[in-house]
Amino acid sequence: MNSFYYDLLNKELLSIADYQNYFGYHAIEMEEYLFFRLCEEKKSSTECSSEFESKVNKPTSSESSVLSQLKRRRKDWLAPSELKDIQYALERSKFYDEDNASSIGIDLEFRNGNKIYFYLNRYVDEPIYIHDIYNSVGQSIFDNLFGEHWKSTLKRLAVINDPDGYTNLREGPGVDRKVVTTVKNDELFYYTPNNSSSWWRVQILDSCTKGYIHNSRITPYGYMTNNRKEYLKEEVKKLHEGRTPCYEK
Repeated sequence: MNSFYYDLLNKELLSIADYQNYFGYHAIEMEEYLFFRLCEEKKSSTECSSEFESKVNKPTSSESSVLSQLKRRRKDWLAPSELKDIQYALERSKFYDEDNASSIGIDLEFRNGNKIYFYLNRYVDEPIYIHDIYNSVGQSIFDNLFGEHWKSTLKRLAVINDPDGYTNLREGPGVDRKVVTTVKNDELFYYTPNNSSSWWRVQILDSCTKGYIHNSRITPYGYMTNNRKEYLKEEVKKLHEGRTPCYEK
């Protein structure tokens, strides 16, 4: 990640080879999609096809459409103060592990309290690459680049942290909002972190019910110790195997 940020902020030419190095060789599909989206605003499809083929044949000297757009729009997902604080955040980065065989999270926290959430692949037979990056409100930084082709919201597993043994799920962010249902101890749910609010969006796994819970009542699964995770691991394993009733709803 250190080299990723350094290149993004300082390198004059961000090449297709750089993009594949950071995001994997399969990522050429997204490079192709964005290139054609931008190219066809000015040129014919035939001209764009020829130009893209030439770029792919010279990956080290051809500019990456994705990385160049991320660099131009970096202030959309990094505040000016955060651009100066990259090293500070990298030195204090923290792993977020949901026992998923395919990916692991790394959270960067800046001096202003904002966070950037990286997800890296963790397959032992593949090089490490970036799977996705989410901004401080849990939206993929690629959303604005790829439009409807790519919409991704960060959803993490958690249980409640409440001495009463349950927490109210409210229809909106605030104690004055209507209670939709209650979430009990050891009941897994999805949440989306949001550094601009203390009320985080939540989705119950069994019923797919959505609402808001104050972040002080949320215990993220990925930060738990192995001993504390133990009683939840079988249920989490089922989710990672695809038995997730409402992830995309």
